[in-house]
Amino acid sequence: MKNPIYASTGAFLGKSNGYNYRLLPELAPKIHCDGLEFMVYSAWYDNFEEIINEVAGYGLNFPVIHFDKCIGIWLAEHTAESIAEAKAKFSLNVWAAKRLGAKKAVFHLWGGKNSDLFVHRCLGFLPEFYRECDEAGVELLIENIPSRFNGPYNNWCRVHDAYPDARFIYDTRFGEFHAEHDLIMFRGHWQRVHHIHVSSFERGKMEFWGLLRPILHPGEGSLDFEGLVARMPEYKHSITLESPVHDKDGKIDLDKLNASLDVLYRTFGKK
Repeated sequence: MKNPIYASTGAFLGKSNGYNYRLLPELAPKIHCDGLEFMVYSAWYDNFEEIINEVAGYGLNFPVIHFDKCIGIWLAEHTAESIAEAKAKFSLNVWAAKRLGAKKAVFHLWGGKNSDLFVHRCLGFLPEFYRECDEAGVELLIENIPSRFNGPYNNWCRVHDAYPDARFIYDTRFGEFHAEHDLIMFRGHWQRVHHIHVSSFERGKMEFWGLLRPILHPGEGSLDFEGLVARMPEYKHSITLESPVHDKDGKIDLDKLNASLDVLYRTFGKK
């Protein structure tokens, strides 16, 4: 079975080009992929519905949406105000997923300076979050993002214990950072992994703890991408390339994006 291969819009839209979603109709046909993973940015909330409605009108294929990363940060702040903000923005992101036709949603349950300090208190929100996504026809996937206190895999175990129907998204860069590839692939939760993010980094280089920069491409940096995929158990779901191709001036290198996407097709095609 062929794994669907997607490109993250975050790979070519970012702060350096003003998160310019209006580039999508021009760029999308030139990208070698089966669809796009749509990255939501908090910079859009002042005109959120207008932006999402415009993007939906482009007629592009967005099988996956990446919910705003700030939702996990607000949950981690764990004040009444921040939790209310997180829940409100979660609902907006669910609406966006449905409007764009996405069937999977990548979600950060923790993040920011508090990381996973309060993740145990956020587990109680899972039934509400999953119910909201289920009603919209969206599969909610919790990502193994850096976790300062417990480690991503242990947090997945907590999530599973609290909500056994939870599903996960496995990020190769974060798996490399925490040295958790084997835990994720061989310790019982692999069948719950329904999406993969691919990127790499150079061990020892980060802007601060858990912020792994620069984000590199498969075959670069510390991650042995081909070796990882070769020993990966059977996997029937989708994969997204997250490695960025926009520079500090906003210039987009589509050749590099397509070259890395071709690497994903070849490498997973050998499985």
